[in-house]
Amino acid sequence: MVDKVRFDRTDFDFQLDFYPEDNLAKVAHLKVSESHRRKGYGSVILETLKRIALTKEGIEKLEVSIGGGEASEEFLKRNGFEIIGRRQYEETYESDEGKYGVDAVYKYEWIRNDY
Repeated sequence: MVDKVRFDRTDFDFQLDFYPEDNLAKVAHLKVSESHRRKGYGSVILETLKRIALTKEGIEKLEVSIGGGEASEEFLKRNGFEIIGRRQYEETYESDEGKYGVDAVYKYEWIRNDY
């Protein structure tokens, strides 16, 4: 029996921007649908984004800015990122995905520790 996993464009979304003048790439948001969370797919996407960004000439760090509060913070730490900030939401924006946004960084120099 074959166990298939099917994805469409509603299952995950991200934006990767490059700022070569700052030697920086940024993931403006990363969202994985609820049905695909806690299965490792977000880590695979994040690892792919790290490889794309940090193999581009001149890019020395990748920053991620996502919502999700404590769960996102733990997710980013597990994937080698350092938390550099937390953004409080306005009460009207607060959702079941966490009470604050998380900003994190991964630096090119850390790659040798990961591989």
